[in-house]
Amino acid sequence: MECKFSSNGGPNELKVRIEDQDVPKSDRFRYLGSILSKMLYGMECWAVKHQHVHKIGVAEIMMLHWMCGHTRKDKIRNEDIRGKVGIAEIEGKMRENRLRWFGHVQRRHTDASVRRYDYEIEVQGRRGRGRPKKTLEETLRKDLEYLDLMEDMT
Repeated sequence: MECKFSSNGGPNELKVRIEDQDVPKSDRFRYLGSILSKMLYGMECWAVKHQHVHKIGVAEIMMLHWMCGHTRKDKIRNEDIRGKVGIAEIEGKMRENRLRWFGHVQRRHTDASVRRYDYEIEVQGRRGRGRPKKTLEETLRKDLEYLDLMEDMT
């Protein structure tokens, strides 16, 4: 997959140097998913709210539009952009990362620091007002239900 840049650099454009070598200016680059991996880093070990998923999805769609050279004024549907580029939805990637991490944790010894603080910790004291916060355990349970998996299958 490639991305095209506009060539409106001008005479004062900076040159990029890596270890005493000039890097030639290119009007294309290959998208390797490095930005997406930075956005998803660490999300596998905390309960993600719907607003988090939405914001990351919006950022991803904006990048895909930019990569294809389209603007929002072109009014191209997000599904069409995803189909053209061949990238799945961000929510599925987040679910996959969470379940991969959950599998790693489950395979650890029970005396490992990650396993010592299991998901079923009961907090002492009174609960605050309002709806209870979404927990990582609930998120993992819903991910497993969505994919029709059992906890021992991970």
